[in-house]
Amino acid sequence: FAPVAAAVANGIALDELGPRIDDIVRLRYEPPTYGETVRGTIVSVDRFGNLITDIEASRIPFQSFALEARGITIDRRERTYAAAAPGAFLIVGSSGCIEISVANDSAAARLQMRRLEKVEVCRIDPR
Repeated sequence: FAPVAAAVANGIALDELGPRIDDIVRLRYEPPTYGETVRGTIVSVDRFGNLITDIEASRIPFQSFALEARGITIDRRERTYAAAAPGAFLIVGSSGCIEISVANDSAAARLQMRRLEKVEVCRIDPR
């Protein structure tokens, strides 16, 4: 939207910016659910390839958990990207939501996951 806002601020008419769009398509989206199993969605992939979910870490009703998506289970959590050991891990991002990351790599590419994929968070026994 920033380029359009700048063009309008500089006096360019909206009809000069492109054709009118009247056929808006709504994406299928279900908000996360929190219970014995927490269900959510990958809502974004950042420029580093981290997979950002809509699951708020503070609302997960148990301390020890694993995330499953596309048959892949990730149970390792890290506090910072810099201290992360190699491989896939979970981290609480700046939005407070759970993110799937891979140390020094793109989680999206490595795990072959993308936006709108469903994820589940389940309780695990502490180690």
